[in-house]
Amino acid sequence: MNNYIKLLRNTIKSKFPKNLEKLLSELKISLKKRNTIYLCGNGGSAANANHIANDFLYGVASKLKIGLNVESLSANTAVITCLANDVGYDNIYSEQLKSKARKDDILIALSGSGNSKNILKALKSGNKLKMKIFQY
Repeated sequence: MNNYIKLLRNTIKSKFPKNLEKLLSELKISLKKRNTIYLCGNGGSAANANHIANDFLYGVASKLKIGLNVESLSANTAVITCLANDVGYDNIYSEQLKSKARKDDILIALSGSGNSKNILKALKSGNKLKMKIFQY
């Protein structure tokens, strides 16, 4: 795990210096406690959320024989289109969190603009649920 964390830190530190050390610390805790890590984003950020979830699951597991308990909220198109149809696109992530997330789970929200309503609502829901929030 230490080599993976060092590689991850060195790879993304220059792009995401804000609260990166805190995120890495919380990921270590999450691995031990089996808390869930949720990721979300739109467009390219949704693809990045899916890719990061895969890396956290398999990349960590290949080294430690156990992966992080991770889910990209952007991955399930059936859920996304159902929620978009029934409760509106602005709520596609917040509704998933309301059903799945617990206190001390982690939410990593990826957004190029920082003002997507569905991301902002996910962050608000995460705060209400007392999740650990990281926004990039």
